[in-house]
Amino acid sequence: MKKYKYKVVFILSVVTLLSGCTALEKWISDKGLDDSGIKDLPEYMKYQNYQDEYDLDDEGYMVFEAAEDAVPAMAEVSEGIHITAAENNRLNVRYYCDKSLSNQIDIDNYYVNRNDTIYVSAANSDESNKLYEFSEIRVFDITPDGKRTELKDVWDSENNLFHIPADYIGSELAIEPLGRYLPCNANLEAYYVDGEERHTINCSWEIDGSIYNRTTAELDSAHTHNIIMKFDGDIYYHDPNDPDESVGFKSEKIFSGNTAEFQNVSLTEKECRFLVMLHKYMKCKIFSEKDECKAIRVNDEKEYTGSEIPKLKAGDKIVIDLNDGYKAECIQFKYQSEEPISGGTRYTFIVPEISDDIQIYTLKNSDKIYEYIGIPFEHAQMTAQVVSTGYALKSNENIPGSTEVRITIKPDQGYVLKNGIFNSNVDKETNTYSKEMKYSDYLKIRNQLIKDITITEE
Repeated sequence: MKKYKYKVVFILSVVTLLSGCTALEKWISDKGLDDSGIKDLPEYMKYQNYQDEYDLDDEGYMVFEAAEDAVPAMAEVSEGIHITAAENNRLNVRYYCDKSLSNQIDIDNYYVNRNDTIYVSAANSDESNKLYEFSEIRVFDITPDGKRTELKDVWDSENNLFHIPADYIGSELAIEPLGRYLPCNANLEAYYVDGEERHTINCSWEIDGSIYNRTTAELDSAHTHNIIMKFDGDIYYHDPNDPDESVGFKSEKIFSGNTAEFQNVSLTEKECRFLVMLHKYMKCKIFSEKDECKAIRVNDEKEYTGSEIPKLKAGDKIVIDLNDGYKAECIQFKYQSEEPISGGTRYTFIVPEISDDIQIYTLKNSDKIYEYIGIPFEHAQMTAQVVSTGYALKSNENIPGSTEVRITIKPDQGYVLKNGIFNSNVDKETNTYSKEMKYSDYLKIRNQLIKDITITEE
């Protein structure tokens, strides 16, 4: 059996009386206890009752026996080792006295004993930022004069707890919840779209003042970044109406000339993408004779006298004024409007986004316009190129009947071309059919080509 003692404490005079003070003993022996008046004090009578009811030792402690060893329990008392907890405004930290995390404690009003354990639960206070997480609890001994000494090996990161060493001799502890910033894997890409196909553009990237030549980067999320992308402004341009596909960060994106800048980038995700969609400038070639065209303008501003218009953007407007008896046609798309003017006709074309140079023809009203129709040979490829430009026609594009084209039929590898009436137009060495003619003439023999040319395996 273990004996446990609790002291009965009265006013100082009574404690002194019961503790055997030499001066008081002499006074009592001289005056006598009865004459002193102490017996009439409430404190003395209370003490006498405790003496009658409990076993008090010579020092005034109550003594009792326990059947089992008592297990010290942590409780919010005013004795023991005091703890002061620092705050981390990025974390929600909770402290518990049990492993199951069911009994939360107010750590700033909590006293512990040596060999006690405090369990910790911590989460990011900002749910929108996934790049900051709880790391550890640092524990410091604080001396009466304010000196801090870190206690080593008290934090258990695997179980998220800290343990008060059994040999700790101090009375004041300070704890600090710490977090850490995780890196962000960033993808850097500039691109343009041709039809449904996406093409990456080689650009110059700069991160916080340093040139970066790769398409991926690991960025420190502990602070903001400035990221600059520079592109060739003679080939590409940016449309501010494009959708913003960049994700995983917060930033202000600013475009100026051939530069895209992401300012004060605050990272929020483990993966992020710095994406810049660009567009290729287009140019338009106009095929016209001197007596056909009056004037050419772009966006109702600049008049062109040459045959080529550079650096066109999608949505630009090309206006062509022609003399009487002539019309304008574009190979890739139809004109938006046709309206009469003094001595002629005005044609307006709205530029779409296409990969090929725009080709506009002026021609006589009598010249018929056709939609290009090829021949879908099995195991062979057919092309029709405009002789003057080398432009390869695509299905349903517009072509004047008087335009000279080169018709080519080339079999796939492992196949040979055989024909009858057109045998003279087959190159024996390359096994390819080739002939130049007006597009209107091609249409006259198209059915015969389909009938006469056969493709067989070698």
